[in-house]
Amino acid sequence: MKRIKLIAINSKFIHSNTAVWYLHYTLLNQQIHSSIETLTINDTYDCMIRKVISDNPDVICFSCYIWNIEYVKRLIIDIKKIRQDITIILGGPEVTFEYEKLLMDYPIDVIIRGEGENVISRAINGDYTYGCAYIKDGTIHDTQYATIDNLDDIPFIYTHEFLLSNKDRIIYYEASRGCPYKCVYCLSSTSKGIRYLPLKRVLRELTLLAKSSVKQIKFVDRTFNLDQERTLSILEHIKNLECQCNFHLEIYPASLSKKIINLLMSMPKGRVQIEAGIQSTNELTLTSSKRFQNSKIALANSAILINKGNIHVHLDLIAGLPFESYETFIKSFNETIMVFPHMLQVGFLKGLKGTAIFEFDGYRFMENSPYEVLLTKWLSIKQLFSIKDIEGIVEAFYNSQKLRQTFLYLLSLSNSPYELFLKISTYNKNHYGSTHNIGENEKYKIIATIFSDIPLIKEYLLFDYLSTHKSKTIPQFFDYKHKLKEIAFTYFKKTGKNAKTEYKHTNLAILNFDKEEVYLFDYRIKDVVTDTFHNKIIEI
Repeated sequence: MKRIKLIAINSKFIHSNTAVWYLHYTLLNQQIHSSIETLTINDTYDCMIRKVISDNPDVICFSCYIWNIEYVKRLIIDIKKIRQDITIILGGPEVTFEYEKLLMDYPIDVIIRGEGENVISRAINGDYTYGCAYIKDGTIHDTQYATIDNLDDIPFIYTHEFLLSNKDRIIYYEASRGCPYKCVYCLSSTSKGIRYLPLKRVLRELTLLAKSSVKQIKFVDRTFNLDQERTLSILEHIKNLECQCNFHLEIYPASLSKKIINLLMSMPKGRVQIEAGIQSTNELTLTSSKRFQNSKIALANSAILINKGNIHVHLDLIAGLPFESYETFIKSFNETIMVFPHMLQVGFLKGLKGTAIFEFDGYRFMENSPYEVLLTKWLSIKQLFSIKDIEGIVEAFYNSQKLRQTFLYLLSLSNSPYELFLKISTYNKNHYGSTHNIGENEKYKIIATIFSDIPLIKEYLLFDYLSTHKSKTIPQFFDYKHKLKEIAFTYFKKTGKNAKTEYKHTNLAILNFDKEEVYLFDYRIKDVVTDTFHNKIIEI
């Protein structure tokens, strides 16, 4: 009996890989045993190779993605040096398209192209007649792209074994495969149509996962809200589940119906979080990228959900898309951040194999993964570096959520949010060089220094600090003179509560926005959406 090993190399420990589990249970259903080895790119190379070749496998299958392909290339060369007779099988989006060069340059026995469930058992036995690319007699052969027409044929993977192996990790869930859209930058555009897992099976499996100790279930469906009625059924089910689980959904924000918006707004707080691709607000960019979306409606729908306050909303922009100049990107950035998403991801276009982005002239991408854009006809390298600087500041300062009220205030006063972040970036480069060198408390000091001429800036900063830190000590630069402990004990004695116990779990501050008032911050109550402690104004 062949010893088969399925290898997942994730980008972080918290991530999981469902692909190897689908293959594992596909083989098991055919009485073929396999083992799974889960690694991360943060493991040492020595650790990786030891774990991969332990148990003396006969067949090693790698699940290949943009974040791990360079590690896989290195591993397969060394594995073949150790044992020439080991069969090396690669699969996944990173090897499905430009397979010819990989087969010519690396000691790979076969590459599975497409969906591997109907291919894996034959491939490990040397049958490459479907869904495979391989070399025979010096010639590269390709036996089509593999797909599964009926998704109900894929095995159930969320067993006790799976849950135990992926404890404390994000659990990915696939309710559909494929995408009807043809966005030129997206790998999903290469699929033909969309196929759904039967709705009854989806609801049954979500119930099972919700009853486990899973903390987050992340749908990998490219457009969760594509089928409106199906979306409503799944959301209603999620809403009624008795669980502490969070469900992450990727949506097409412009096509959200009123029914879906209303249902999302009725969700228990923190039950759902949303990732919405705005990408750009430049109409020519969206049209040429085949991202047919009304950005005004997309942002308006996103704002409704953000303002409701029960759902964490994450918006995405992509720098480097066709016809996106520096000026139009700044406009896209300004319009997107002004709906005040809980997180704004400024991503950079990648030259993904198989996508239509290569049909545009003037693009230069990194030679190796992550294949990020270096130059376009519309953006110079200097301008891309400037956007990269802004991305770092947004990630370190805005997305941390530890300065949320301060940024809401600053942005409301700003004519150009991009210039606001550029100002922080310039200061940061002059004084620190890198956002990695900035301590958590230092960020408050930086904002206080840069915007010292803005009224109330220290009030907002102190409010944010006490909303996100369990600390009785206020940093010195706030120059805060009030004696908080005396105020707290006076208040708690007045309410008849045990002052010592209450003070242990709370903090107070006198803040003067419109008038001087006392704010109580309770560290026992946390907002699951903004990750901030509960606060209220009290009378002393």
